[in-house]
Amino acid sequence: MSAWPGRTLAAIEAAGLATVLLPWARLACRRAPLPRVRARLEARLPARRSAARLGARTIGRIVAGVGRRMPGIGTCLTQALVAEALLRRERHPAQLVIGVERPGDSSLRAHAWVESAGGVVIGTARDLCRYTPIAVGRGPLLTRPQRVEFERSEHV
Repeated sequence: MSAWPGRTLAAIEAAGLATVLLPWARLACRRAPLPRVRARLEARLPARRSAARLGARTIGRIVAGVGRRMPGIGTCLTQALVAEALLRRERHPAQLVIGVERPGDSSLRAHAWVESAGGVVIGTARDLCRYTPIAVGRGPLLTRPQRVEFERSEHV
């Protein structure tokens, strides 16, 4: 009988990595540009040779759970960076997205999330569509998303 029922060794390993990497990512983001932080995470967590042991959503839940227990460290950006690195380690496609919104006054709000396999893995918000993506990263570099222009329909 297992000491932690329902927990696999891979999930425990991912939680341990998230516990170490979240504070590191928080400090690294304060001292280095974001592309360099992402490149360092990717270099320290190379992709596995074997098939994925954890699902993409499971990795997102693990990182979010660890982040909730680390006040001030588990911000949306640090959680997204760590989740992206762990997803890539498990050979899941991952895309970091940084978006902004203007709530009406002169302030600006930013949010980071990670998409994998067509869904948001970490960083879900009630109205994620209110954020306009300004940076998208599939590799170590962040790029601006292509702006989609909609034509006015005659029926509207």
